[in-house]
Amino acid sequence: MTPIRRTFLIGLAVFLLFAVFVTNWTAAAPSVLERRLQAAVDAALHDRSFSWARATVDGQVATLRGRWPDDGVHEAAIEAIYSAEWAGGWLAGGITRVIDQSVEQEGEAPSQLIAVLENGELELSGIAPAETARDDIAGLASVLFPARASVRISVRENAGETAGWVEAASQLLSALSRLDQSAGRLHGDTIVLYGLTTNAQQAENALSAIDAAPARFHTIGWVRTETEIFGEIGSIADCRQLLDTAGMLGRLRFNPGSAELAASAQQTLEHLAAVAGACPARSLSVSVRPVVGGDPDAEALAMARGLAVRAALEARSIDPANVAVAVNAEQDQLVVLSPQMQGDG
Repeated sequence: MTPIRRTFLIGLAVFLLFAVFVTNWTAAAPSVLERRLQAAVDAALHDRSFSWARATVDGQVATLRGRWPDDGVHEAAIEAIYSAEWAGGWLAGGITRVIDQSVEQEGEAPSQLIAVLENGELELSGIAPAETARDDIAGLASVLFPARASVRISVRENAGETAGWVEAASQLLSALSRLDQSAGRLHGDTIVLYGLTTNAQQAENALSAIDAAPARFHTIGWVRTETEIFGEIGSIADCRQLLDTAGMLGRLRFNPGSAELAASAQQTLEHLAAVAGACPARSLSVSVRPVVGGDPDAEALAMARGLAVRAALEARSIDPANVAVAVNAEQDQLVVLSPQMQGDG
């Protein structure tokens, strides 16, 4: 045997041994990856106290089952699964798809779509009433936002009437495509749009787009330019939905262990203050979730954080006398702003 042939055979043997090792025993091995992801998903749901949720992992696909109490908790559970470990797709070794077989505790949940457009990038999530509806909306997103759309839409069959939902979702995406920065939500029979643009005509076009949805949909649209406001906030209920939607453009965060707002929260406060200032009711509540419920130090920090948010709103022309601050250990989000009727607690 020549030296060259011997070297070749040794190299081939080493390669085969390495391939067997990677395929069966390393973290990249399918069985090892699946066990790791299952443990990570279980831990993520347990850490958030989602006792209603059960998830099984097959490869890099998770199936969610259970009966959820409200929309916010349901969406938070799906997000917890996606972010359980390496939320970045197959290459990063994380969950790439969630099959949603969970149901609302009292009947079926309506379909919904959540869309956030920032820096030219669209993030799309929610629940479609059928595979075809999801595919239609994902296809439209790729046309309106070529190579700039991230789509995470689950499917729950028979979660609502398909044709009207697809048309309404399409009009919402069309509206977002006309704005520089925006957030939108389609939930049940309601479409909500909040956005910013430098072009007054595009602001009008965006509002016209959602108004062109099927007649059964209630539309709430509010778009800002540098000098004008387009749209109206007709009720406190509409204001609450707009605050929730505007808040999707960025969460209110604090520096660790501190009541000081993080730098990233400043732009979010601009959005929230603009909507709050235009609400029919001037009374506003700010509730903050403590890091640990029932702990006096954690609740004191949560109250201090609420006061910091109130001070930041005051700096943006919101009268602090009309802003109530509270601590709420049960809410899912860290900070919740909600308009109040006069006399509400």
